[in-house]
Parts: sequence; C-alpha cells; structure tokens
Amino acid sequence: MKYQHPDRILKAVPEYEFCTRINWKNYRAIVIESDDWGMGIPDYGLETVEDLEHLFRVLEEIKGSDGQPAVFTAFACMSNPDYEAIEASGFEKFIDTGPDKDSPVCKKWREGIATGVFFPEYHSNLHHTSPVIWMELLRGNGPESERARDLFNKRRYSQGYHIPEFLGMNIKEINQWVKIGLERFYEAVGYKASVAVTSDAYPETEIIWSIHGIKAVSLKNSRNNYGEVVVYDTKPWNNQNPWVPMGAYNRFYDLIYLVRNVSFECTSKDEGLTDEFILSVIEKRWENDEPAVIQSHRAHYVGVRRDSGLDRLARLLSLLAKKPNVRFLTSAEICCLYRQGWSMRLHKKGYLLRKWTDDTQTLIMERPIKKITLLPNGDDFSDRIGKDGCSLHISQGDYLVEFT
Repeated sequence: MKYQHPDRILKAVPEYEFCTRINWKNYRAIVIESDDWGMGIPDYGLETVEDLEHLFRVLEEIKGSDGQPAVFTAFACMSNPDYEAIEASGFEKFIDTGPDKDSPVCKKWREGIATGVFFPEYHSNLHHTSPVIWMELLRGNGPESERARDLFNKRRYSQGYHIPEFLGMNIKEINQWVKIGLERFYEAVGYKASVAVTSDAYPETEIIWSIHGIKAVSLKNSRNNYGEVVVYDTKPWNNQNPWVPMGAYNRFYDLIYLVRNVSFECTSKDEGLTDEFILSVIEKRWENDEPAVIQSHRAHYVGVRRDSGLDRLARLLSLLAKKPNVRFLTSAEICCLYRQGWSMRLHKKGYLLRKWTDDTQTLIMERPIKKITLLPNGDDFSDRIGKDGCSLHISQGDYLVEFT
C-alpha cells in the first residue's frame, strides 16, 4: 500500500478529522521514537547510567535551527517480573516491580528530561507478554510449558513470540493493569504520560488510555522507508489501521494518531540503507507535508551495540542539523501541534513554546509569565504578555517562556 495524501484518505475515513494545519514543509520536524526503555531482559538488562550518559552526550551535541538539542521520545515499560516471588507462589500469581524512582537509572532519566534530550512516554507494562497466559504456561504441562519454565529459570519472560499483553484479561482487568502502569510512570518521571504505543492494543485499550489521560497514540500504523504501509500479519489482534493518516483526530476517543514513517534501526540488515538514504526518506516526508517520525529501539544504544549504534545516530543527526529549518521535537509536542497549533514542554530555563499555525493566537497560561523570548536569537517578546500577566498574544515561532 503506497503513501496517499491525508486529505484523500480522510474522505474515505469520515470518523477522523484534522484539528489544525501545520506547514511541515517549512517546520521540518524530526521525532525520534525509541521503544523498550526500562525493560530488564538477559543479554541487555536495564539500560545503565553509562548507556544513558553516552546517549545524552550525542543528543546534546546536535542542535536544531531553534538552538535546541536533539531529543529521544523514549517509550518505557513499567513491569519487570519478580521471579523469586512468582516461583514462591507456585506460579499461581504474577508478581512484578515497577521502575524505582530512586534508582540511578530513573534519576538519570530525569536528568535527561531536565536537559531536554530524553522524554519518556508509556509503552506497556509487561512487554509483548500477557501475564495471565504466561502464568498458565508456567503451571501447565507439555513442551510449551516445559520451555516456558526453562526460560523462567534463565530469567526470561518472553517466549520468543508475541503473546498479546492483554490476552486473558477482561475489560476491568485491562483497566486496572493500565492504571497501575500509568501510576508507575508518573512516579518514575514526575509527569503524566500523554502518548502511548504498543502493537498489542485492542480497540478498548485506546478508550482506557484516553480515560487515563493519554492524548495521542503513536504507531496507529507505520510506513517503511519506501512509503509502503506495514501490515502486521503476525498480529491479527493489532488495532492498527492502515488508512489513518498522520495527525488524524478521533473525536470520539479524543486521541491524536501518529504514524511512524521512517525506520532507523542500525541493524546489520539495514547496512545498505546509508545515512544519505535515510536523510532522503526524511526529506520526502517533509515534502509530503508530514513531520518525520523515526522508529528506533533501545537495543541499538545499550550494551555491546552501544558504540556502533550511537556512532550511526550521531552521523545521521549531524546531516540533519545541516538542513535549514530542522527542529527536534518529542511525540507529545507533535500531538499538541496537531491538536491545537501550539505546544509546550519543560526546558531547563522554563518552558519551550512552539506556535506553528498561521494565525496569531492568544494563549492563556495557568500562572503569571515573567518573560518570553524568541528562539534561537533571544529577542525579548515580553511586550506580548497581556495585562493580566497570564496571557500571550503571539504569532508563529519558537519561544522560551519563563514564569514567575
């Protein structure tokens, strides 16, 4: 299935609409979505502080045309099995732990948030594995159960194939499972997740996400580097929809849908895909009036693969930074721009405000504004602050907002 312009697709999918229009040919946005952070597995384990420091260093060195560094949207998993406790229960009960906010890794996550290079969002609890079905396998008989117990002894919960995360749960159990994951997320990073992604989602999952505060779903579908929609034949439960275009709004669910339209995995099978080729794919996405949303995975930036993965990442980012009007955004920023035409995210000196629609808008802030400057040159725009101290009357641009 080849790329089709969103306007044509929306005519065939009337339940979706666009909230705002952004000129992505001019605002050449790059979003790097990286999955599987926070997931402890053999051979990789959790990412280490050293892994994160190396990644942050690469991202901090590359700046967009707004003067802001490159940034990862890091989709994180919130559940790691407590193998000893599960075994002690006789495999009758799934027992797990979430990220420890006081651990060195979580502290380093928050350092990345503060410096503007690392913004976690919600991926899953138990990655591509249903705890219900896993417990049934561990208690069962036959070759699959024997293999599951052998993997368990090696401290592996993945069976080597996807077991949909919510399989075996009813709607109330899914709701409680998601609620726990999102509470853990907030505890670990200090803000509520606004974007979620998993290829295990059911239609009901999106409703539950929305009720718990999720504003956007990434990976509603994905396209490979040749513009073809990827259909996951191995995941018939998957709630992806190949007809939904980038930035479409589902009014009933109150969700923005994002599409991954660039693949950058740094694996051996990608060796023929040169940095220049990936750059050309990204430029095509801009020409098609879309932000470039890059798919990547943590495995390339930790452990034994770290140096080679980061070297390739640095080369690509350096090429991108040479292009005019390139800006590095988070998934949440793209969601807000599609939803309302402007976005805000935490910045080490205040908040980074992007206002990318054509019209001049008055934005109402929740607290008094001390100063607003235009990026990257730092021109003072404080005369745009209203007499009430909480409103801004601004046109297109990137701004730094400081509050009192």
